[in-house]
This record gives sequence, structure tokens and C-alpha cells, in this order.
Amino acid sequence: MIAFSTPLERLVAIALLALASSCATIAPREVGVQPTTFDAAQRERSRSALSSYLLSEATREALRLLELDDEAESNPLATVRALHPIAVASPSRPTVFALAELCYLHAKMTSDRSSFLAASLYAERYLLQKFDEPLNVFDRRFRWAIDIHNRGLLRAGCANSSTPFVIEPGEYALPVGTMKIDHGEELTGWLAAKRELLPVDGFEPWGLGVRLREAGVGVPLIVTARGSEGVGIETDQPYQLFDEFPATITLLSDVELSGWSDEIEVELELHTGFGPGYLELGEERVPLRSDRSVALAHWLDRPELWTFAFAGFFDGSEAEDESRLLLSEPYRPGAIPVVFVHGTASSPGYWADLYNTIQWDPALRRTTQCWFFQYASGPPVAYSAANLREALTETVAALDPEGEDPALHRMILVGHSQGGLLVRMMLIGGEMSWLEEVVGEDVDELPLTDEDRALLERCLEFEPLEFVSSAVFLSTPHRGSFQTQRWYSELVAEFVSLPGDFLRAGLQVVSLGQLNGEENTLGSITSVDSMTPGSPLLERLDGIPLQERYSLHSIIPIGDADPDDPEQLAKADDGVVEYTSAHLEGADSEVLVPGGHSCQSHPRTIREVRRVLTEAVEDLAAETPESGASTPRKP
Repeated sequence: MIAFSTPLERLVAIALLALASSCATIAPREVGVQPTTFDAAQRERSRSALSSYLLSEATREALRLLELDDEAESNPLATVRALHPIAVASPSRPTVFALAELCYLHAKMTSDRSSFLAASLYAERYLLQKFDEPLNVFDRRFRWAIDIHNRGLLRAGCANSSTPFVIEPGEYALPVGTMKIDHGEELTGWLAAKRELLPVDGFEPWGLGVRLREAGVGVPLIVTARGSEGVGIETDQPYQLFDEFPATITLLSDVELSGWSDEIEVELELHTGFGPGYLELGEERVPLRSDRSVALAHWLDRPELWTFAFAGFFDGSEAEDESRLLLSEPYRPGAIPVVFVHGTASSPGYWADLYNTIQWDPALRRTTQCWFFQYASGPPVAYSAANLREALTETVAALDPEGEDPALHRMILVGHSQGGLLVRMMLIGGEMSWLEEVVGEDVDELPLTDEDRALLERCLEFEPLEFVSSAVFLSTPHRGSFQTQRWYSELVAEFVSLPGDFLRAGLQVVSLGQLNGEENTLGSITSVDSMTPGSPLLERLDGIPLQERYSLHSIIPIGDADPDDPEQLAKADDGVVEYTSAHLEGADSEVLVPGGHSCQSHPRTIREVRRVLTEAVEDLAAETPESGASTPRKP
């Protein structure tokens, strides 16, 4: 107990005690909390220069510790120049991220392309440079750094969303230091070929079942040669290439911050969407950002591709010039060709969803290459099949004249409706005796010109293709379509025009058959007649067994019939083809799809085709362990 010597001391002590109690009661709190909402807390954590004109709390914290936060948001450029030497002297991820965000904020405020480039490079250093602290992928700055890197490069190359991507080689003044940009070999080649680079982020796709994209570094682009005739790039080969391709552009540097006082040399590199989808940087595998669905939708967004569907059916005399084999990418040795053959009054565009998912699958993208046969679908099946056979044979010979690529000789054909009949004719042999049975005359005795005889031999005299391994039949009328017997089908057929060379030869044959009094004549000579139940062509096709060396798969729509009810299945149809006509005896697999004739986009169809392709790739790998798709050849 404290003893006070005088009454005055006691009085002073009491007064001080009272004052202390009073101060404790009225002194303001220096630290505390206030209520908030979960949404408000989330907004605070998510705020950055990417979504606003304010810095993230993480950057402000880093700047506050360095006493650089006073003018950071009002004068980010000055803050960058003050912070850079600190980051060089004591490298750390927080300070490097702060530099990236500050540069991005300044670039947004001023539209300065060099500052966008600086933001991209600082963000890349945050992601790839070695620091004492390991990279934490759960830190928000990790995701923000990827976005700053990608969007900084995008904004440096595009003034707005409607302009092509352009960054010329040369020197660029950064907030600190100078950057010298060179173009990589791939980019130089495409630009020399007068291709434009369109930013994927400038387009919003529609019409596809799913939009498939992959996260990573870089700016996804569309490499386009739009403006050429048709939908493909003309080549000196028997095929054409898509005139648009997906790609990703990157600007990466291995120069650490300490080297930025000198000139930084970097390379602007273009990576086409046909590659593995990642970069190998030392021991690191860095994924590339991509959006192949937008690139595909952009290629499909043209009237001529869709108008061909009906023009190719009704106006075969003109559309014949547009019949072609289209390669979706330059030929890649080691990748199995998957050839899609559309049906009647159709076009390659109707394979969009199926192709979209194949391109999204990294394994199938690496091991397969997709080709499309576009043809006038009004002429008879035998004529279109001859065109397909010739296009495939000549293309294989041109791409692999020595027969050294085993994958090229494991081709997979996928045909829908009439396209399935064309595919079937690639798997069998034909002979001119078919014609003799129809007209009742020896072919050698028929009064045909040499030109017409050669054309008929091209359509009817052939061997099965040796380089095909598998076939997938979708909604295929192996025994005909009941719709072709309706009165309106005959009316439609009257409006079909045929290529002049076939029309001349075909009419001669029809006349010969009728003059000989044969009941089983060719009748009319359009594809509608070819697919009529009981037609001479279908009867012969159905009577020729398919060789066991082919792997055969059927995908058959059955409307709303119960697939487990044999009676319903026997009567089922897809609105165009009956199940009994589409069923292929001896097929390795048969998948039944609920719905109508156009089943190319149905999820079950897509899953089954991907299964077939995956098994084919695995079989090839088992037989030739050294096989593997290589880098595509440049067009």
C-alpha cells in the first residue's frame, strides 16, 4: 500500500486517478471493425486496375510499406520510376506485381501502347522470374498477373476491338529502359503471306453448342486470309486450306529486372492452334491461352458457306466448281486424317459442333487432322463418290508420295446421310457390269463417245481405298430414304441441275435403257433417284460385303422410339431414313440417338465419334510406337 507523507500528495494522487479514468473513457479508438456485407468484402478483394481505375489492395499495401502510396493512383508513371530501382535492388514478387499494375493503370489512363507493353513484361517477370518466395497460385495476384500480361499485350497491339493486331518490329521506350521487338519466324511468314491477325476478344460467338477455351498466356487471334474466293486458300495441290486459323501470340523475355537498364530484346511469336497448346520454357511448361471456338465461328460466319448447301443441290452445274477437299490446317505427318462428308443440301458448316469439340480435346488435336469434302449434292451418288475418291487419292499421293506416313494411311471417313453412301463407296470395288445390267447391253457395244465412256468408267469402275481404316455412318440410307418416294421429292428433283459432262453421258445411258425396254432403267439421274429404295445403285451396294479390315460404326437417330423395344425400333425413323435402312449388319458398333435426321451436333454423336477417333489413335500408337503428330507444314 502506498503511503502519502502529506495531505497534498494524497490530493494530487486522487486527482490524477480521476483524470486517468476520464481519459480511458473518452479517448478515441485507433483500431477497430465495422460491419460489412459478404458482397462488399468480395468487391474489395477483387478490385484492381483491370476492372477499375483503382489499384488493388495488394499493390497499395506494397507501396505503403515503401512510402510510395501518396500519388500512386494519381501519378502511376512517377511511382513506377521510383519503385523500379527498389525492385531491382531487392527483388520480390509483391513489388514486381505492383510495377505491372501501375503500368497497366497508367496505360489505361493514357492509352499509351508502350506502357501496356511494360505492364505485360512486368507481369511476365512476376510469373516466370525466380524469387525467394515461391509462386502462390492461390494468390489473387497470380490470376491478375496473367490477365495483365495478356491484356497488356492485346491493348498494345489493338487500338480497339475492331482493328487487327499489329505490333511492328522496332524500339519502344518503356517507363524504365527500352525494348527492342523482333518478329519470330512463324509470324514473319504469315505476315509475308498478307494475313491479318484479328483479336478473338473482339468477337462474341453464337450458334455453337459450347464455347471451348483454354486459360494460359498470350493473346488468342484469328489468322485470316478472308477475301479470297470461296472458303479456302488456293494451293497448287488437289486440296485447299481453310483461309482462317486459330493462333496465339506471345511476347516473352528472359531478361531479369536488373538488366532493364539496357535495351531489352524480346521476340513477338505466333503459335498456330495446331500445336500442343503450351510453351516449354526451360523445365516449365506454360499453357497458351486459346479460344478456338471463336476462330471457328468466325470462319463459319460467311454467306457463301451456307448458301452452298442449297446451291450445291439445285445448281450442280455451277456448284461443281466449288466442290473441293478442304483441310482445316496444313498437313501434319503423324496425325490421322478425319474426313467429314456432308449430306444432301448441306455443307461443311454442319459439322461445326463436332469439329469444335475435337479441336478442344488436346489429345485428339495433337493426333488427328480434320478434312472436309464439300461437293454438289444434286448429282447422283456414284458421280459424287468418284469426285471424293479422286480428291482423296490425289491428296494422299501429293502429301506422302513415298508412303512414309503410317497415320496418313489410317484415314477415318465420317459421312452423314448421302455422305455416308459416298463413304461406303470408298470401301468397296465397282465395275462396269453394273451399267450392263441396267441397260441390257455390253458396255463395249454401247454407242458412247470416248469422253463419255471415260466418265462412266470413272464413276463405276474402281477399287476400295487402301489408305482408309475406319468409317462412321450417320443417318445413312443404306437401303434408301422413304422420303424420296414422296410426290414432292419428284418435284424437287425436277429443279436439280447437273454438271454438263455427266448430264450428257447420263442421258445417253438412260435413253439406251429405255429403248431396250428394260423395266429396271436408271430413270432420272439425280442424287434423289440414287437414294430411292430399290434403286440399282443401292441394291448393288447392299449386296457387296464390306471387307473385315475396315472398322465400321453406325450412328442412327430413331426419333422418339424406345431403343429397348424391338417392335418400336423396327418401325423407327428419323424423319428421312428408317432404322432398318440405316442399320448396317456386322458393324463394330451402333449408337442410337434420340431425335431427327440432322444428328451431327447431338452429344451422343459427338461422344461416339470422339470414342472412335481415340481408339484409332491408340491402335496406331500400339502398332507404331514412334508415331506422333509433328509440327504442321506451312502452306
